[in-house]
Amino acid sequence: MPGPAKRSNTHKQKTGSRHVHTGEDLTPPLLTEVPDPPATLGIYGKQMWDNHLGRMIEEEMLTEWDLPELEAMCREWQTYCLACDEIDEHGSFFITGNGYEQIRPIVGEKNKALGNFNKLSNQHGGNNVSRAKMKRVRPQVEEAGRFDKI
Repeated sequence: MPGPAKRSNTHKQKTGSRHVHTGEDLTPPLLTEVPDPPATLGIYGKQMWDNHLGRMIEEEMLTEWDLPELEAMCREWQTYCLACDEIDEHGSFFITGNGYEQIRPIVGEKNKALGNFNKLSNQHGGNNVSRAKMKRVRPQVEEAGRFDKI
């Protein structure tokens, strides 16, 4: 019958997770201006990029680590807007060969893109509630207490 699992030696070698990040500041620097939108974004995605990132920079909530997820959020918004344009142009339904009315597949894509956008937006300050829950990454300034000079 096998005994208990053996403990690793990382606690002796000081290579465990407790010791890897000691003394390092892993907070990325804040962005001070809106970077150029990625080339993969169209007009709707670029508009969302400029508007949303501009607000996040004003609130001092944006670092370069946030950019890949924000690009995904803008791509979902772009997909949603393009689907809305197509629905406006061609309608939500079509008539099958048998004469039945059926919902166009683009309606499902639109709904899925809107759901994905909302999830990503809620993670990145897309509304007041999510902005209030977000941790501000601005540097902490220590205030001098009135008893520090004594």
